[in-house]
Amino acid sequence: SCIDPYTPPEINGGRGFLVVDGFINLGNPISRIRLSRTQNLGDVGEPEVITTAQVFIEEENGATYFPLGNTFEGEYLF
Repeated sequence: SCIDPYTPPEINGGRGFLVVDGFINLGNPISRIRLSRTQNLGDVGEPEVITTAQVFIEEENGATYFPLGNTFEGEYLF
C-alpha cells in the first residue's frame, strides 16, 4: 500500500507569536516573566527570546509598577 505524508498547515504555519510565560508572586519579592516567540514544529533549536521588551506589571485599577529588568536571555524579574 502507499502512504501519503500528511503535513497540516500548523507544522509550517506562520511563526512569531509572542509567548508570555511566568508568574507574579505577591508573597515573595521576585516575579519572573519569560518572553519568547513561537516556532514551527519542524524547527530545530531553541525559540527566539525577546530581550529588548519593556515589561510592566499593571493592576486592574491602573496602578503600574516600574519596569521589570531583563536579567537573563528573555527573562524579566521584578
